[in-house]
Amino acid sequence: MDPEVIRSSRRTLGLTIERDGSIVLRVPEDCPQSVIDSFIEQKKPWIYRKLAERRLHEQEPPRKEYVSGEGFPYLGRTHALHIVDGKVPLRLYRGYFELDWRLVDRGRDVFILWYRQHAREVIERRVDRYWDRFSRKPSGVRVLSMGIVLGGWCSEFSLEEYPRADDHRGLYRCP
Repeated sequence: MDPEVIRSSRRTLGLTIERDGSIVLRVPEDCPQSVIDSFIEQKKPWIYRKLAERRLHEQEPPRKEYVSGEGFPYLGRTHALHIVDGKVPLRLYRGYFELDWRLVDRGRDVFILWYRQHAREVIERRVDRYWDRFSRKPSGVRVLSMGIVLGGWCSEFSLEEYPRADDHRGLYRCP
């Protein structure tokens, strides 16, 4: 572990783990090396913990398999998948996802479409329930597929959901 040391006119020591995993230590201009070494030694458990957390977040989530028994999350619960001879492409029925056997090869796309349709309904209900806590009601809800997950309200005050295709989770973001 070899942090980049940046000396400046600050009065405290500051330690940062950057997005690329590099470690940056900001110190006062007149800070002795012995204080820097002691500070780094004291913060080693924190540094190692943060680097380990970062490695966990970098790992790709396991790919879903569209076979009976595979679990898919929805509203805080995991529902097992059943492959069926169905009348609809995908449905949540009695606690199980049922996917028509003819669509197993396109399971990912079928699930994404299903999540997008149901996300809109859930989000709109929640917005209707909680909008009075804000100064005004959002102008609308849009559900979009994106490669990143972001969140927040925006100045136009509309909500967008960006689900992750691989793990079927999403947070909300505004344009």
